[in-house]
Amino acid sequence: MEQLDLYALECLNLVITERSVTRAAEKIGMTELVIGDPKEHPTAGTSIFLDSREAVDAAVAAGVAAGGALVGEPADYGFMYQRGLTDPDGNTVDFGWMDPKAAEVGPEAFANQRA
Repeated sequence: MEQLDLYALECLNLVITERSVTRAAEKIGMTELVIGDPKEHPTAGTSIFLDSREAVDAAVAAGVAAGGALVGEPADYGFMYQRGLTDPDGNTVDFGWMDPKAAEVGPEAFANQRA
């Protein structure tokens, strides 16, 4: 479990670091684009798929403990489970799990096999 918590914290750190690097590039003239506030105008999101629903819940809990905030309710489609959060700057990070069989054959074919 410690390894997962560290992984989730590193993911949040990556998002925060990426934003800092982009702002630094803007300041030294590497880009002419204005960097917006992700809390108001999200421009990108990071999705990370894990090996189980429990791993998704643990990663989100670690993200919230590190200063993130939950985004909406969990999405549970039976064959896929997703939860989201934002980092303290407002960048979105989504964690998910998909049944390996559904990933292999596609959600529609998987649903038809189970019907």
